[in-house]
Amino acid sequence: MNFSSALKKHTQYVSENFIDIDESEYLYHYTSTENINNILNGEELWVTHIKGLNDMTEGVYVRTIVLEIINEFLETTSLPKKHYQGFIDVFNRGYDSAQPFSPYVLSLSKNKDSLNMWHSYTEIGSGVNIEFNYNEIIKDLMNFSIKEDELCIFGNCIYDKETQKEILRYPVQLFVDAVNNIWTNKDGHIYENQIEEALSFIQTFSVFIKNPSFVYEEEARIVFLGINEAKIKKHNKVSYNKPTTYIKIPFNSSSINSLLTSPSTSSSIKIDNKKYGDLKIGKSTIPMRY
Repeated sequence: MNFSSALKKHTQYVSENFIDIDESEYLYHYTSTENINNILNGEELWVTHIKGLNDMTEGVYVRTIVLEIINEFLETTSLPKKHYQGFIDVFNRGYDSAQPFSPYVLSLSKNKDSLNMWHSYTEIGSGVNIEFNYNEIIKDLMNFSIKEDELCIFGNCIYDKETQKEILRYPVQLFVDAVNNIWTNKDGHIYENQIEEALSFIQTFSVFIKNPSFVYEEEARIVFLGINEAKIKKHNKVSYNKPTTYIKIPFNSSSINSLLTSPSTSSSIKIDNKKYGDLKIGKSTIPMRY
């Protein structure tokens, strides 16, 4: 089996065993009472650039896992340990140079009624979550204008460190082997391509590898990769005290199954009865603390 085929097989294994979302599931988007009206009436979701998300370790945490794997790999091989820093330098340069893939992320949760989520993503615990039908919302977002090398991927976030290593260990080992083959004066062109493929795998799946501190979010993500930022209309906002960009993606009202208001929400939700006349609106069952 050649390098590309082996990596493709591992991609399928990772997707089927760790990332794929059960098609029968519902997914939840927590937001403020102000934003809910904009979402429902405009039938648009704001998909934020990954640098605008609240986790400051996005794209950073995955590096620590990769470096641990490189170290573990060198401990079990005959490769000189003095090369450890060299592997790190090659990885960092390659990973950084490939970063313009600029993912835009729609963050959803598998938890319908979470006190932590209410406090983290709504205004002082006052807000709403939207219950989306997974199949319907994916269908809507896949219909978004995807061109050329643009890609929409979706899956569960992974918080368990050992599972994260299982996902990354194979491509990291392929990366280390390819770098070592270049250093031993073998056909550099072939192995440079292998390095790019291994780094591309790590980058793509890095969007689903989260710091374990955020496990309470039970996050599932819909991610747009390769967006041509020069051709698509971007919008600016301040998110978590830092400027960022987002894109607006339309969805169909039929993809929403219900709304749930937070424990402390008292204001009514204004909806278009023509679009959402039969929409169920429930109330969180979490007791309110004063």
